[in-house]
Amino acid sequence: MRLTYVHDIAMPGPGANTVHVARMCEAFAGNGEEVTLVTPGLLPVDPIREGRIRRYYGMSSQVRLRHVPKIVGAKLFSRFALRHAAGSGADLVYSRYVYSSLAAARRGLPTVFEAHVSLDDVTAARREAFLALVEEPCFRRLVVISHALRAAFLERFPALEDAIVVAHDGADDPGEGADGPDPVALPAAGDGRLSVGYVGHLYPGKGMEIIAAIAPLCPWADFHIVGGLAEDVERWRRTLSSCGNVTFHGHRPHAEAVRFIQAFDVVLAPYLRSVCAGNGADIARWMSPLKIFEYMAHGKAIVSSDLPALREILDDGETALLRDPDHAEAWVEALVRLRDDAGLRARLGGRARSAFTAEHSWSQRARAVLEGLEVGA
Repeated sequence: MRLTYVHDIAMPGPGANTVHVARMCEAFAGNGEEVTLVTPGLLPVDPIREGRIRRYYGMSSQVRLRHVPKIVGAKLFSRFALRHAAGSGADLVYSRYVYSSLAAARRGLPTVFEAHVSLDDVTAARREAFLALVEEPCFRRLVVISHALRAAFLERFPALEDAIVVAHDGADDPGEGADGPDPVALPAAGDGRLSVGYVGHLYPGKGMEIIAAIAPLCPWADFHIVGGLAEDVERWRRTLSSCGNVTFHGHRPHAEAVRFIQAFDVVLAPYLRSVCAGNGADIARWMSPLKIFEYMAHGKAIVSSDLPALREILDDGETALLRDPDHAEAWVEALVRLRDDAGLRARLGGRARSAFTAEHSWSQRARAVLEGLEVGA
């Protein structure tokens, strides 16, 4: 099947959404689809940008890359992108950008739209576009990232029950032992110190608030923060300037960030009850964080916030230790347990990896979102 994935954000970029799109395109291609990724750019074919994208995301040449201008406006970007899709004979258009999905359906192209937030979290114009999309004959499927988000859509659109597929986010399988990525060399630490890692953005609610509270209480641990926009890193570096056991590594390309995960003893997913996405929306009710699946893929002991959306993925005491985000002392207790019990770290990590390999690779996700899909007229 010839699949065109249209994404409205220029790549490469720091957002987790671009990692998601890149890895899904790679997974579709790995599963045998003929994939073209269309993103904003000045030149339809740009070898320099193409090389940067492939290196940044570890993307193979299986995925064709094409670019169309976005400087003329969002809706015109979609029209140009879909003109390319139709001209290349696409059998299916896949997008997280509702204007592109609507433009595809109106051109008579079967389309799948993937949503990561509810309609309450988007602009009125995007809500109207979605309302129009689901009425189009070529609309085929809505993919959502959690059961909670599915319930939110069904509350407003009960007729979509058979058209909604829940697909939690995923990660690449790094392999085991010698097949896995080489870990980065962390700054030298004393014997017996626990290496605790966090990978991701530093937006409000993502977890730096908890890390800032617990790091001074854990002088026997070294906290490594990988990711974040430069201004956020600098702000938190100033906030924790007197805390000598926190190291900020800044934003790293995805292919390098996963090597940090491999180097950590314990990894954190310390979300608050309200989590700010890059667009300002609160995603705590239905998030499906990439970092959790990457932690699981690498077989790491996870300490995560105990939130309903995360309980869709993690089991307390089995694949992670879940702790109340309002009580820093509970997080310290969890880290003490993991510091003192290497066996517990290994068991949690092993079970997390088993859960990952059972159903959470990008390849499995790419198959699931297309399973049973009819692309004919």
